[in-house]
Amino acid sequence: MVEVPAPAMGANVVSLVRPQKPMADQTQVARPAPTQLALEFDEPHQLLVIVTDRLHGATFLRWLLQVRPKVIVDFRFAPHFNFTAVDSGIVKQQIEAVGARYVQYSIPFHDFGPSLLKHDPMGIATKLSAFVRDTDGSPWPIMALLKENTVAGAFSPFLVGALTKELGGKWKAEMVT
Repeated sequence: MVEVPAPAMGANVVSLVRPQKPMADQTQVARPAPTQLALEFDEPHQLLVIVTDRLHGATFLRWLLQVRPKVIVDFRFAPHFNFTAVDSGIVKQQIEAVGARYVQYSIPFHDFGPSLLKHDPMGIATKLSAFVRDTDGSPWPIMALLKENTVAGAFSPFLVGALTKELGGKWKAEMVT
């Protein structure tokens, strides 16, 4: 057996061995229980903007049953549920069946656009947040009904910004035409 001589302690040698402390001196610090952090890749809350101008009734019902919104806010000046190929009574029954709360918040068609700001956008968001909160305070999917595509294109980013500020979290608008 060959003995390897111990290296001489000098400027170029580093010892990687730490001296052991006696067990009595070692104490463990109690750490608080970890909490769940809000992760950036969490699913955003859903805002479904339905453009009712030329919408087929089957498309509306499919989205209604798929999303199952807690609140349906109708921004149309003259609300109706007479879609192509579907009776308004059937639409109302399906809204009740999914447990959605229907809220009519009519804004005249000519007031959409830049003049919308005179309607107090944060007031609209505050009213929406009151409708959307569940007993646990958690946001639910919202379905917004608008008459025209041009109106929906301008109004969707406004709603997302207002809901984000009022309710918090991330919101994603999806437009159905």
